[in-house]
Amino acid sequence: MILERTRMEHYLIRYRPCRDTFLNDSTDEEQAVVGKHFEYLQSLITEGKLILAGRTDDAEVGIAVIKADNDSHAEEILASDPAVKSGIFLGSVKLFRLALMKEKM
Repeated sequence: MILERTRMEHYLIRYRPCRDTFLNDSTDEEQAVVGKHFEYLQSLITEGKLILAGRTDDAEVGIAVIKADNDSHAEEILASDPAVKSGIFLGSVKLFRLALMKEKM
């Protein structure tokens, strides 16, 4: 499916854990925040803002593709993520020019 430009833009969020060993040595408190991060992403799906999210097997990087009104809105979505707020994940946002997407997975 070829996508036409709409009012909302697509953005790529890149997540990185606060330390390289996070997957192997995260605390119970950090794991609780990761659970809140997952719930937050689920809420973005419900709101129609999240297209996809996931991480690499080694948890070195995670990504999310979101829809937002503008750069500030995308940054606000990232800043509201509990894992970013707590500092256990670092994040960055880039405008993403989504050109092709399979209609149904």
